[in-house]
Amino acid sequence: MVPLKPSAGPPWIPDHELIRPIGRGSYGEVWLARNIMGVWRAVKVVTRANFDSDRPFEREFAGIQRYEPISRTGEGLVPILHVGSPGGKRSFYYVMELADPVAPPARGQKRSRRLLTPPHTKPKRSFRS
Repeated sequence: MVPLKPSAGPPWIPDHELIRPIGRGSYGEVWLARNIMGVWRAVKVVTRANFDSDRPFEREFAGIQRYEPISRTGEGLVPILHVGSPGGKRSFYYVMELADPVAPPARGQKRSRRLLTPPHTKPKRSFRS
């Protein structure tokens, strides 16, 4: 496996504003995101460049394909709300409910008890003509 490279910035994920990375693993990066309705989500981005060959990348995608339908069936499972592939066969992402009810600290800050969905949160985008 190729060491995960730090991202050069947030990737483009349709209908989501990626705020900051909140996790990193051997297969990809997890971002704190807000969808167009102002709801906070976690988005994991998996990129082919993070793998030595196609096989583990394809295995990760196949695993998400199997997990997604059952992810909303039991308590204790992290629900997968959407899977997409804006990079074609070079990357995929999946959108999840946040597992932690508090906002992760910004770089250089201590953990606070800020809620992720303050009552004043509104989407930045409007669909009005």
